[in-house]
Order: sequence, then C-alpha cells, then structure tokens
Amino acid sequence: MPNNAQGKDELFAALMKWQKEGVAPEKILVSAGASAAIKRSAPLCPYPRTEVYIGTGDENAAEDYTCR
Repeated sequence: MPNNAQGKDELFAALMKWQKEGVAPEKILVSAGASAAIKRSAPLCPYPRTEVYIGTGDENAAEDYTCR
C-alpha cells in the first residue's frame, strides 16, 4: 500500500506544504493504484499515532479510519 505509482505524490505534496507553510500534516491519505486488485486507501499517521479502524464502514476506505 502505496504501490510504486501511488502514494509518492501525496507524500511529496504534504512535505512541500510543511516546508513552504510550516504546517506539519495531521495525516496523509494514500491509496492503492488503479491496477491493484483491491482498491484501498488509508491515512498515514505521524508517529507515535497509528491508523485505527473506527468500526463501521468500508475497511478499505481512508474515511473509515482515524489516527490515534
């Protein structure tokens, strides 16, 4: 999760915003590529927090996770 084609843009954009605006990301949303067998997105959380499924909704959708 992210594969070679996905995830890099999201990470780069978040790092650039942090560098330019001084705003550290709360989380970065990444997704499996279009060619992935299972379409999945998830948040990348800053250490020491980690992604936690909220218990309802799609287990493959970032909006159904939170960083704790």
